[in-house]
Amino acid sequence: MLTKSGLVHIKDSVAEIEVISGAKVPICKFRDAFAQISIDITMDTHGGQETGNAINNLLRRYGEGGKALIMLVKQFLLIRNLNETFQGGLGSFSVTCMVCFFLEVILYLLALHVNR
Repeated sequence: MLTKSGLVHIKDSVAEIEVISGAKVPICKFRDAFAQISIDITMDTHGGQETGNAINNLLRRYGEGGKALIMLVKQFLLIRNLNETFQGGLGSFSVTCMVCFFLEVILYLLALHVNR
């Protein structure tokens, strides 16, 4: 259980904390006070470590270009208020999977074209 007292050591760097308990998966949202970056932590889910490892492997595979494209899509969604999963938008996991799939398809099509 995440309690407010457990967050005392990071309170100076957190601008706001919001718990969204009505979402399909409960979410604890943080906003960094300095960078104004939102961080979502999901609660009561299984497989978080495996999912994190899979995402890290994808990010390593596609390098800085893949990360930049992910950030571009995330900014695009943020500007259009389509970045909140509990409101029907796309979160970081979905964006990362979508961008990596796009890059995989592009690489496949390039390989087909080169091998003609």
